Amino acid sequence: MTQKRRTLLFFICLSSFLIVAPTIVLYSQGYRFDLKNRTITKTGAFYVKVSPKNCDILINNKFKSKTDFLFGSDLIENLVPATYLIEIKKEGYIPWQKNLKIKAMMTTEAKNVILFPQNLDFQTKTSGVKKIFPLPSNKKIILEKRDSQGWYLTSFDLKNNLEEVLVLEKDFNKKKLVSSLLDLTLSTDSKKAIVKIALGETEKFFLIDTENKNNPILLDSLGNFEKISFQDNDSSKFFILKNSILYSGNFSTLKTTKLIEKIIDFNSNNNELYLLDSAGFIFKTNDLTRLPIQRLSETPFTIMSELPYEFKIFNQNIFLKQENKLFLFNEKIKEFTEIAKNVNNFIVSQDNNKLAYLNDTEISVYFFKEKLEQIEQSQLNQNILLVRFSEKINQIFWLNNDYLVFTINNKLKAIEIDNRDQPNIADLAEFNNPQIYFNKENKNALILTEGNLLISDQILP
Repeated sequence: MTQKRRTLLFFICLSSFLIVAPTIVLYSQGYRFDLKNRTITKTGAFYVKVSPKNCDILINNKFKSKTDFLFGSDLIENLVPATYLIEIKKEGYIPWQKNLKIKAMMTTEAKNVILFPQNLDFQTKTSGVKKIFPLPSNKKIILEKRDSQGWYLTSFDLKNNLEEVLVLEKDFNKKKLVSSLLDLTLSTDSKKAIVKIALGETEKFFLIDTENKNNPILLDSLGNFEKISFQDNDSSKFFILKNSILYSGNFSTLKTTKLIEKIIDFNSNNNELYLLDSAGFIFKTNDLTRLPIQRLSETPFTIMSELPYEFKIFNQNIFLKQENKLFLFNEKIKEFTEIAKNVNNFIVSQDNNKLAYLNDTEISVYFFKEKLEQIEQSQLNQNILLVRFSEKINQIFWLNNDYLVFTINNKLKAIEIDNRDQPNIADLAEFNNPQIYFNKENKNALILTEGNLLISDQILP
């Protein structure tokens, strides 16, 4: 080889090195050439965690990888910053897809993805059912049923699918008047229930045992009252509100003790009693024998006697629903603040960090705590409109902390609260005028339709 050729080869190798070496270094550091923008850019990544496991991940309609069989997760790296169509599939399941933005030097996450079965199986367990009353234990339900002899209550064991009669209509109705079940309130230990019945032209209250067949105890000796409820963790005791006076009592004797006056509503949570007085102030106590009790609010809520109220406590969150307006007690300023209008129903998530509420056609979520991941524009104490329909939404439940289930137009649907791009909605089943309940213990759905109680296979993994 001549000197000239050796020199030429040297400069070719040197030039190749000067071009390739920086490229390799940049590549190893996560830089890529963006063909669309014709620039060198730092890459991003996408992390996903899915139930069930072993799912296919497609990016822009091209197969990319599978989630692992241990954790159901995967990390896809070296993605040029852009918006990608992410799709997750598995045979026999409804696919999940979303347009997600990948940013340089950041990992975009979808950590709570659930794929729902395409053909969710339901089995009929019993018939002749009018209403479902789930027990707080999630192990049994109370059913109102009817036959040629009238209506009656049964206990249905959700684990063993066993049903037993608790009480008959004639046990409440010795005089054989026209009667109907109006309401049933369960104790927190699931052992007792207060039954409200229309008997002729009057309303009567009874105490029943939910564990064994028994004769109901008539509560007439308590007189007329506005509200009665069990005390927390002790189904033998109760609170009762009569003529704006709160009393405590014992079901064994039906004797009451006067506690405090000028109360228009009360509620209990974790052995603490919350009171709303006629002046619009909120009080909290775990011992009404020690006075004065703690007043939480500094500014009174304006009470309008002509409007209906709901006073509810979830964990430490205090809600007041005035007609269709929903208020949350703000501990910092010590007064109620309005968080939503036109509210038909509201439920708090299992982690107590967020609230789902609905009006006739919309589902929204309100965050008690700041959640920036997987939610667009999420801030503390912010409402997110999740979805809007043209038909009326009926019932709604939390499946877990990231998914809701609801009924609309006779369809049972599940929706995620991840509002990036748009929430994924899965059609689970369709029934005629269904009444639904989600059992957290067994992770399945109970459906009452046309008098039949149906129970689904497990919805959540």
